[in-house]
Amino acid sequence: MNSAGPIVRLYRALGDETRLRMVHLLAAAGELCVCELEAALDIPQSTASRHLRVLRDAGLVRDRRAGAWVHYRVHEDLPEPARDAVASVVRTFGRTAAGRADLARATRSRRCCD
Repeated sequence: MNSAGPIVRLYRALGDETRLRMVHLLAAAGELCVCELEAALDIPQSTASRHLRVLRDAGLVRDRRAGAWVHYRVHEDLPEPARDAVASVVRTFGRTAAGRADLARATRSRRCCD
């Protein structure tokens, strides 16, 4: 068994701009529905779901079903390397105009799944 597997999955999952933006939004907002991520990032549902599956498979996010909607959040029990990586993403994207704009769009779309 390859003991580097989890860390490789972590960095592979974070090796995409859309997934980095998703991690930033989920860490900053706490929990978002797929439709809120779609609106914030201006991506179709299929693209959002594909990226969220990669993040979930890497252990970075957890999901919760509420009726027809699926809500995501950053996994609360991340190992230290993953916590450090998420903190770095939040710091980096939180300082950018694009990161702030993503968060503003996610906040405006908060009622999409009521």
